[in-house]
Amino acid sequence: MEDYVATDQRPLAKCLADVGACDLYVGIFAHRYGHIPKDDNPEGRSITELEYRYAKAHGIPCLIFLLDLAVPWLLTWTDAFTGEGDRGARIRSLREELGDWMVSFFSTADQLAQQISVAVTNHSRYQLVEALPPVTTVPAWTIPQPVRSFTGREHQLVALHDQLTGQGAATLVPTAALYGMGGVGKAQLALAYAQRYREDYELGWWVPAESELGMLTALADLGVVLGLPTELPPAELAIRVRDALSERSGWLLIFDNANDPAAVAEFLPVAGGGHVLVTSRDPAWQGIADPVPVDLLPLDEAVQLLLHRSGDRDDGAAVRLANALGRLPLALELAAAYAAQQHLPLAGYLELFDQQRAKLLALGKPLAYQGNVDATFTLALDRLRRINPAAAWLMELCALLAPDEILCRCCSANPSCCPSQLLGRSPTACSAANWLRRCTRLGCLLGMPTTPPGSIA
Repeated sequence: MEDYVATDQRPLAKCLADVGACDLYVGIFAHRYGHIPKDDNPEGRSITELEYRYAKAHGIPCLIFLLDLAVPWLLTWTDAFTGEGDRGARIRSLREELGDWMVSFFSTADQLAQQISVAVTNHSRYQLVEALPPVTTVPAWTIPQPVRSFTGREHQLVALHDQLTGQGAATLVPTAALYGMGGVGKAQLALAYAQRYREDYELGWWVPAESELGMLTALADLGVVLGLPTELPPAELAIRVRDALSERSGWLLIFDNANDPAAVAEFLPVAGGGHVLVTSRDPAWQGIADPVPVDLLPLDEAVQLLLHRSGDRDDGAAVRLANALGRLPLALELAAAYAAQQHLPLAGYLELFDQQRAKLLALGKPLAYQGNVDATFTLALDRLRRINPAAAWLMELCALLAPDEILCRCCSANPSCCPSQLLGRSPTACSAANWLRRCTRLGCLLGMPTTPPGSIA
């Protein structure tokens, strides 16, 4: 209360009046319950709690930040030590309730300042979004359903929703780039998100982003739905679509299989009340979208996919097969589809797989995915051969090694291990790094953020 000047109001009345005059309530809570005024306070609550409840009761938006319990704190600043607030019971109870309305935990003053700045900025953005008209009066949806065998990814779906709708998006229009190697299930995750949260949107639009022509065609079709002049050239119409979405709300765009972040960025709305998902093998989306890595399935989810898709109930065989396939969703789908079509138990498929690995991966015809494992990596390798032949040869060299981490320095420190196609290219550390970067960006290799540094797999 030392920050208040003298006034003829009682402290509680003054505090509540100040809260009532605010457009936004920001509450920061640690381990003190606060002063409990005796007058006009039949429930014996602290001024801090009464301010919070006053804001909630009067419809004032609230942003709540809680000190992380793991952060060391002075004992003299905690009710549990001083004995105040029923020896800390009151603040513990209030913190539990506030957890339902919390923006985030904080550990340091600098972190708190950053979190408040982002949250207040985003709150202002959301107020602007709420004033925007809906994107269309008639719901329009071209995003396909995910495959029936889609399973798992529960935590990532929830986290993705929180990222797009929460307080911490790094771009003005919340945009997430799902990146990972070919066949890891990026597109299926995006489709599953769209299906689960379809009620949040009036319009959902699927944009094939592998080529500029694919993007222009899909965005031109969207322009028709938005009522834009169809006689415009495709490139101009696509820009008009982007600008129209910037002034409307309730839309979801999915740019699938984007090769070039800069090319996609040209068509991303810079404002508006919508969300964007991008799927890509390229991780370089900083400044354009929030990069979200999509990894291999956890073992339990990989096993469930095999059992559900094949109809087999042999858990042991499913575990062994999931490990043999590296928990790659596309390979799992292919294996289960083949086993189901041939009425083959998973144990029988595993026995055949051990004998004819390459043949089986090319034979599968899953309902779930367009193409198969062979096609997935053949396309990537063909592209790699066109843009960087040396990187393609390096990729083929890696394919001959054990499925474990490979130290990048092996490529430059031991040139004799490189094929003849590389020997004439002086595989220095710099050139090897460039080749590896090409392979990683096309999703053919995974960078390993582990010790020792500079590893791939």
